[in-house]
Amino acid sequence: MDLGPLTTVASPEIRAWWGAAQTFKKHSRSLSSSLTSFFFGRLNAVKRKRRNRRFRRNFDPNRPTVVAEGDSWVLYPWKLQDVAEHLAKATNLSSVGAAGDELKDIVTEQQHLDAINKLTRDGRPPSALVFSAGGNDILGARFKGFLKRYSDGYDPGQNPERFLDFEAINNAFEHIEDHYSTFFDEMAGAYPEVAIYVHGYDYAEPGGNGEPIQAVPFHQITGSGDWLSEALEGKHIFAEEDQDGIIRVLVNRYNTRLQEIVSKRSPTEPIRYIDARGIVKEDWANEIHPNTEGFRRVAEEFKALLLPTT
Repeated sequence: MDLGPLTTVASPEIRAWWGAAQTFKKHSRSLSSSLTSFFFGRLNAVKRKRRNRRFRRNFDPNRPTVVAEGDSWVLYPWKLQDVAEHLAKATNLSSVGAAGDELKDIVTEQQHLDAINKLTRDGRPPSALVFSAGGNDILGARFKGFLKRYSDGYDPGQNPERFLDFEAINNAFEHIEDHYSTFFDEMAGAYPEVAIYVHGYDYAEPGGNGEPIQAVPFHQITGSGDWLSEALEGKHIFAEEDQDGIIRVLVNRYNTRLQEIVSKRSPTEPIRYIDARGIVKEDWANEIHPNTEGFRRVAEEFKALLLPTT
């Protein structure tokens, strides 16, 4: 049992206490993760059910039909109006998104394919798929694995790359590209006529920048909400300039990689990349989610492509 410099001098009582503390810490994290999954799952299901009920009730054949799949940017399970909620005001929007989903989960579960198939059989074939994925792969639980411990020698904000483990990041990006390639291949094989709209993310806000009511309401129970700051501070990276610089590097690299993935596809495939950087501005609800106004501005970027100009 590693007690650092106290290892050789700690009494049996201290060793026993330390072991019990580490066991409690391990199980507390497991409980927190289980609670988070449970609450998110229930909230996701309720919001998805309500949204799809509205789709059936308000279906308008004069509007484009759209399937929204992905993470919390298209299905935020609490009070905010997310991207899909704003798009639903101008389209027939069917939702299969779920907050917390990683790209691999989305591609493996194929709920978007099931949704498109069902809508097509019902005589309401969608013309587009709005796809939001990858954020949880880079700014979720895996984020701390991309960080190196604080190193001095620079002014705050200078050379934020020194805090990043690019071997780990590039490995994650390789997996992301593999999953995106599978996703695009499956869509091209099954529904080549359905246009696909993907997006990168804007520069998230370590520490948050919004009203507490807009965050997930179970923060004190589950720990949800500290996606970035906890990991950064755990590596002793406290300066706001350093934290913001790290996020900018990572988000820029993700957007560049996603653009490259899209550019490798056949020009006959109807795939469009949307650059969301600089769109949200200061309108963040918490560390990684825009508030309703921020989501509205991102949705406007999608609407410009989804809806014919008049």
